[in-house]
Amino acid sequence: MLSILHDLEAYSGAKHSGVSWQGNLIASTCPADLQQDLIRSQSVVAQLFSGINDCGHNYAELHLELDRHLLLAYRLSDDCTLLMLTRKGVNMALMTTSVRSVKKRILDSLSKSAELPSSDLQPVFPVGETGFIQAGAVQDQEDAAALSELMNKLCDKMVDLLGSSGAISFYRILNEWKRQYGMNKYKLPALLKLLAAELAGDQREQFLKESVVITRELVHRN
Repeated sequence: MLSILHDLEAYSGAKHSGVSWQGNLIASTCPADLQQDLIRSQSVVAQLFSGINDCGHNYAELHLELDRHLLLAYRLSDDCTLLMLTRKGVNMALMTTSVRSVKKRILDSLSKSAELPSSDLQPVFPVGETGFIQAGAVQDQEDAAALSELMNKLCDKMVDLLGSSGAISFYRILNEWKRQYGMNKYKLPALLKLLAAELAGDQREQFLKESVVITRELVHRN
């Protein structure tokens, strides 16, 4: 499931995403400090969708404007809702198209998990590439959260140097890197090299100097 969410973010440009199943947040790419906020948000979204249905409407999409971000909620089925946290002013048509492209993969993944013996889905946090990991794996949760946070920082640095086109370049290159290496933190130097190739002169030196420091912190963490 986590790999599906990372693909969604690469295509759409969303900062974070998560999947709610039967009222529980079962997968998320949010860093640890945002997990509880997303859990509370998915509860509010569930109540809103329920209230809309009680009024006789069948809306499957909600946009909630937050202080600095936009929370998008897409109801993929009666039991499943996809949540996306993104910057304001995003291309909504691109968001909708991106959601449509992963809808079947998400529902198929949930269906396969439900068919396993004693596989009642429990609230989880993002870990590695396994998709569903129960909340007890604290260290793995922290590693995944740190990796997600690093991606946000690298994207912000590209935007600082190239403007809005920096985000487009970042997600294009991130997607290429993930296709080759997955989300392997030990292959992050290859990602930095690809990103630096988009820059020239002093910008490239500045990017590498700053990004290598924050990346090394993640790679060598215990």
